[in-house]
Amino acid sequence: MKKVTTLVAAFALAINLVAPVASAAEISLEISGNGADSNNGSIVSSTNETAVVQSNSASINNSVSAHSNSGGNSASRNTGGEVSVDTGDSKTLVAIQNSANTNTADVANCGTCGRGADVKISGNGVDSNNLVELKLEDKTQLAQTNSGSIVNAVSAGSNTGENKANSNTGGDVTVTTGSALTHVDLETEANSNWARIGGNSSHSAGDVTLSIMGNGADSRNKILLGLDRDVILQQYNTASVANLVDAYSNSGDNKANRNTGGYVSIDTGNAHTGVAVDNAANFNWADVDCDCLSDISGKIATNGVESENLLKAYVDDTLNVFQDNSCGDFYAFWDYNGCGIDNGIHAGSSTGDNYAKSNTAHNYADPEIVTGNSETLVGLENAGNSNVFGASSMPTLPLGNGVNINVSFSLMDLIRALGLN
Repeated sequence: MKKVTTLVAAFALAINLVAPVASAAEISLEISGNGADSNNGSIVSSTNETAVVQSNSASINNSVSAHSNSGGNSASRNTGGEVSVDTGDSKTLVAIQNSANTNTADVANCGTCGRGADVKISGNGVDSNNLVELKLEDKTQLAQTNSGSIVNAVSAGSNTGENKANSNTGGDVTVTTGSALTHVDLETEANSNWARIGGNSSHSAGDVTLSIMGNGADSRNKILLGLDRDVILQQYNTASVANLVDAYSNSGDNKANRNTGGYVSIDTGNAHTGVAVDNAANFNWADVDCDCLSDISGKIATNGVESENLLKAYVDDTLNVFQDNSCGDFYAFWDYNGCGIDNGIHAGSSTGDNYAKSNTAHNYADPEIVTGNSETLVGLENAGNSNVFGASSMPTLPLGNGVNINVSFSLMDLIRALGLN
């Protein structure tokens, strides 16, 4: 009696993580207490740039050939006694999990978050010239890109059949096979982007206060303020997944022919083939919360006669979010041409094709063939191309949860679930 079990497992993972990025500063500018006929100026330009670029490229090729065999036995052309062929069970289990390409970025604020400015021109003498020019420029650029090409080619089989007991003379002839089980489990998760800019920041909102007050007669006072904030977020995924599965279980194809003298019996075990394929690809999630400049206030008051006072503020806030998913074209090595996720599955089970022919029994006993159950199960699930922007809470993505990536896989769990341990 032979009992054969084959187990194959594969696992792959690629992850990019960026910790929170934060910046904040307080700007205070003041021109005050200067004498008559003085010329006073303050020109400040502040540029805050944050650039995060995350890119993954994965090429995974799993080529698995797994076969178990306790059949193919021959007990033929014997004379004088009973002939028996009794095989053990044959089991083949293949489990492949591919997890590739995850980007996670958390930029804690949008530049001006928590960055206040206090600009003051006050108490300067008559006929003075006073100028404050302040330019605050903030640029936040976040780009996340994933490219995945995954091929799973699996040939799996279990066999307890194809046994022969032919041309025997003298006694009973019995062929009894064990069960044949083949199970293939493929799980592919590829391309997930998670990004948050602003929001949940530990920095308080920034205030901008502008004031021209208490300056002398005939003074000329100017405050020029420019606030320019530009947020660009790009998320792009392209995935090609191809699954080619050939799975077969057999306990049949047994032969007991041309025997003389006894009872002839063929009794096969069950044949079970199960294929489960789960594909998930291309998920984008983004949340941009940059409403963190709480207040801009300006005041011109109590300046002297014939003074010239100008307060000018320019505020530009631009937000660009691009989310895109592409299935791409796939050219696999077996010349199977398709787009995105391609599943080519051939699965079968057999307990039949048994023969008991041309047998002669002295006791006139009829030959007997009893087959076990034959069962083939195929499950397919595909999910992909999802864009979410501005959600109140982050959804659960296939490849992780925020910066806490947790990918687990156990082949033993699969075996226990199938009752094979």
